[in-house]
Amino acid sequence: RYEIEKENAYISISLCEFMRGKSYGAKIILESLKEFRSYIIDVNKIIAYILPENIASIKVFKKIGFKLIDQKDMGRSFVNIYEYILGE
Repeated sequence: RYEIEKENAYISISLCEFMRGKSYGAKIILESLKEFRSYIIDVNKIIAYILPENIASIKVFKKIGFKLIDQKDMGRSFVNIYEYILGE
């Protein structure tokens, strides 16, 4: 799922437990990025908020090319903020 806010899009993904660990996450994100680029032209960055303990998601997003840019206090926990620049 993407939520668009001005020139940024925020990505969120959740897989059923039995689909985890089978490389579906990376495939789904890569395919959605291709589709996204072909339909949405005003967005420059894709942002992902990932909990630091969610190692599997961190590995997937880093593998695709997302880079850690910041950490944010969300009140009850911190999240790592990853960014993907479209066109790179």
